[in-house]
Amino acid sequence: MATKLPTLPTLPSPPRDAAEFKVWAEKLTVHLQRLYRMLAKAVEEAGGSGAPGAQGVPGVANFLVGEAGVDGEPGPPGRDGAPGATGNTGALGPAVFMLGEGENGAEGPPGPPGAAGTAGAAGATGPAGATGPTIILDETPNDEGLLYPPNDGTEWIKRIDQLSGSTTDVAGKWMTYEVLTLDISTTSTSFANTIVTRDVGPGTYAFDYFLMYNCATAGTGIKFTVNHTGTASDFVATWIYQTTGGAAATGAGDQITTTVAQLIEGWSIRNLGNDMGPTLSVDTTSGRMLARLYGVLRVTATGDLQLRHAAETAAAGNVTVMRGSSLVLHRIAEA
Repeated sequence: MATKLPTLPTLPSPPRDAAEFKVWAEKLTVHLQRLYRMLAKAVEEAGGSGAPGAQGVPGVANFLVGEAGVDGEPGPPGRDGAPGATGNTGALGPAVFMLGEGENGAEGPPGPPGAAGTAGAAGATGPAGATGPTIILDETPNDEGLLYPPNDGTEWIKRIDQLSGSTTDVAGKWMTYEVLTLDISTTSTSFANTIVTRDVGPGTYAFDYFLMYNCATAGTGIKFTVNHTGTASDFVATWIYQTTGGAAATGAGDQITTTVAQLIEGWSIRNLGNDMGPTLSVDTTSGRMLARLYGVLRVTATGDLQLRHAAETAAAGNVTVMRGSSLVLHRIAEA
């Protein structure tokens, strides 16, 4: 019985360029495989297979490859692949420096202070200085006869401003400066306190009064005395002033000398409270006159030292010891 051959599939169209060749070859392979299966099935339906014939001569593959077509547009770049493993560090290459001589730049601001360094070693001790004078802080004179005050608050040197015929300030232990700060006047022949120095204690003193005075009437003189209200002895005092006398004493005070070698006249006493004077006149009514009264006094019991003055005659006008008159009092020994 005759076997009907199946309808063969249509061969794929030959490739037009190299790019379609692979696709064409795959389609051709599929086509041949289908053709083989169809032929095998037709033989099976027609009857058993005969003995295989002799192998024919291999055919020559004849492929017709056309010319390569124009390259298409490049496709988009593929995704980056995973990074590869890090390679080993290469050897250190040679260092290359290029040195130039450019201009110096502007000086930058100072940096913060650095940390303090460690203290250096102590220097060598210098030679000892010369020995200074010895200071004795007591009332005992040193080898040079000098006295140094103790640190006990004692006022060894005192300055007093006297506002009237008395004062509340006491004398310094070894030296007192006292000044009269207003005029002290009297018309009486009885002595009035003029400069008073309180609490002059035991010791031997040298006193020196510098006195400015005037008289309201030119024909009136002045007199002075010194007293101590405690216990005192070994007292001497002298008062001196310029006069009109030339060849002989006159007792007339003169502060405007016009004659060569006018006399310095004075009064002296050795008993406390005795009169020194009076003078007989002054050269000018109310003119300023100068007198100096000085002496030595030993005190054994504390009292006030008093300079006193009075008029020559009563009711003859004021006699005045003027402001600026002063006392310098030195304690020259403790007994």
